[in-house]
Amino acid sequence: MHSSHLSYLIALCVLCHSRILRPTVFSVFKTQIAGLRPKNDRSCESRNGTTAHIDTFIHSCSHSPPVSSFLLSIMALNFPLRQKFAAQARAAGAWLTLPSTAIARTIALTKGVSWVLIDAEHGLITDHHFFDLTNIISASGASPLIRIPADEPWMIKRALDSGAHGIMIPMANSPEIVRKVVEATKYPPAGIRGYGPMFTHAAGALNATYKAAANDNIIVAVQIEHPDAVEKIEEIVKEGIDATFIGPYDLAVSMGVEVGGPEHSAAVAKILDATKKAGKIAGIFCLTGEQAEKRFAEGFDMVSVTTDIDTLYDGFAAALGKVSKL
Repeated sequence: MHSSHLSYLIALCVLCHSRILRPTVFSVFKTQIAGLRPKNDRSCESRNGTTAHIDTFIHSCSHSPPVSSFLLSIMALNFPLRQKFAAQARAAGAWLTLPSTAIARTIALTKGVSWVLIDAEHGLITDHHFFDLTNIISASGASPLIRIPADEPWMIKRALDSGAHGIMIPMANSPEIVRKVVEATKYPPAGIRGYGPMFTHAAGALNATYKAAANDNIIVAVQIEHPDAVEKIEEIVKEGIDATFIGPYDLAVSMGVEVGGPEHSAAVAKILDATKKAGKIAGIFCLTGEQAEKRFAEGFDMVSVTTDIDTLYDGFAAALGKVSKL
C-alpha cells in the first residue's frame, strides 16, 4: 500500500477508536480511497507518518468532497437502541447498579439485550465510572444509557460527554422540568449543552463529527413516577423527548397505593396511552422476564428485564435454597 494511502488508513483507525476494522470495511475503504483521493494530495500526512487530529484531518480533506463525505458517512452515530426504535421492535434492557465493567460486559453480551441502564441515581455508580462503563457496554453491542440523580444540566453534560447513547431523568414531574432537560442535551442553537466531546468514544465519534450528529441521535428518556407527572403527561410528551419510562414502584409509593392495584394500573395505562398517541417510545421498569413479557404485550416498547443485584441475589438464594441444614 502507498504510504499516503496508509496515512488515510491510520486516520480511519483513529476515527474508529483503534478497533480492528472488519475485512469488508477495509475492502470498501481501499476502493474508495484509491478512486477518490487526489494523486498529489499530501495534506493529511503528518511529520511522523501518522495523521492529524480528527477535526484537522477532515478539514484538510474538505477540498476533496467525495473523500470527506465517505468518511463522515461511515462515522454516523450508530446506536443499537435507536435502531430498535426505528424498527419498532421490542427493546429489552437491564439495570446496572454495580460499578463493574465485567458485570456490564456480561449483561451487554447477553442475547436480546439492546440497552443497559447505568444507574447513577440509586446504584453505587458515580461519574468516575461513566467512561469505562459506557465504552464496555457499547463495545459489547448494546446502548449505554445513564440515569443521573437529578435534572441538573451539569450532570447531563457529564453523562453525555462520557459517550452515553442517552440519558434517563428521574422524577420528571412537569413540562418545565422536561423542557430544561431536553435543552441540556442539545448543542446550540437547539439547546445549551457545552462543547467538549473529547471522550465520547462509546458514541462512535469525537469532537466535530460527534457534535454534528449528537442532537439528532442522543436518546432522552424521562421517568414518570409521580402523580404530578401523570396529571400532566399529555403536556410532557409534547416536549422533545424520545421516551417516557415509568418507575412503577416510585409511582405506587408517591400515589400511596399498591403496585398493580386499580389506581396504579389506571395511571400506568394513562401514561402508556398518552405516550403512544404522541408517537413517543413507552418504557417501563420490570424485575423479571414474566413482568417484561406482560408489559411488552400491553404495548410498551422499551422494557427492563432485571437488575444486576437482583439477579445475583436471586441466583444465590435459589441455589442455597436447595441445600439443607444451613
